[in-house]
Amino acid sequence: MPIAESAITPARFAQGLTYAAFLECAAVNRDKFEQNYRNPALTEDDLAFFRRAASLPHGPRKLLAIAEAWCGDVYRELPTAVRIAEAAGMELRIFLRDHNPDIMDEFVSNGGKARAIPVFVFYTGEMQYIAHFTERSASAHAGLAAAMKEARLQLNLPETATLGNLQEPRRTEFLQQVIARIQPFSEQWRRDAIGEIRQLLAEALRLPTVYTIRGCSACVKLLEKWEAEGVAYNERRVETSQDILDEARGYGSLVPIVVWPDGRVEQGFGESLGCFI
Repeated sequence: MPIAESAITPARFAQGLTYAAFLECAAVNRDKFEQNYRNPALTEDDLAFFRRAASLPHGPRKLLAIAEAWCGDVYRELPTAVRIAEAAGMELRIFLRDHNPDIMDEFVSNGGKARAIPVFVFYTGEMQYIAHFTERSASAHAGLAAAMKEARLQLNLPETATLGNLQEPRRTEFLQQVIARIQPFSEQWRRDAIGEIRQLLAEALRLPTVYTIRGCSACVKLLEKWEAEGVAYNERRVETSQDILDEARGYGSLVPIVVWPDGRVEQGFGESLGCFI
């Protein structure tokens, strides 16, 4: 949560870099940024959600990013944020972490110990804070920790071994082992980050979350009704992911399942039972 007296005023926000300007001054990784921009992990459902959210009276209209071009998490995640901003009509400005310590200090993580990037901060058109996302998804944090543990076992290293306290050549061996273990999951972690950003916004904007199957007539009818009424929502399609299916089963046994901001849970729609999961 940002501090009460934020350094990010409308005038300061306007001083941030556009994405084009950020790339122009980037000394490294331009190819990575371009590749991830061309191949975003966003689906049409994701883009529809961000458009719905941005259309709300107090929805996100401005997106601030804290970044540095040398950071791997930045070149993986920032192009996704750019695509979100473009699709939803949000104004995006980027601030270099090392040149803007006062802004970075508003969003330090790990109990104030880490200046982790990227940070994506959503604001209303009047610069009222809505929500922010830091660095990487929870699944990526867990996966990295597991990869480091497995690498220590493989190399017979103590549990306290890190990249910071190992000497060559063990440091390089450890790094190679970790990279080999996390690479197969990098795309899934990009997807998970999008899911977390959606959930952060949905909770901050107090949107209902609805679990659906697009082949379920009751689900389709509910969404058609909401679209006609202009209801903004966060859709979670259970047929697309075992994790989402398991999540939905925590609330009920048939879709559509609507989880309202006040904690109420509804299953089915109208006279239809919906589809069992």
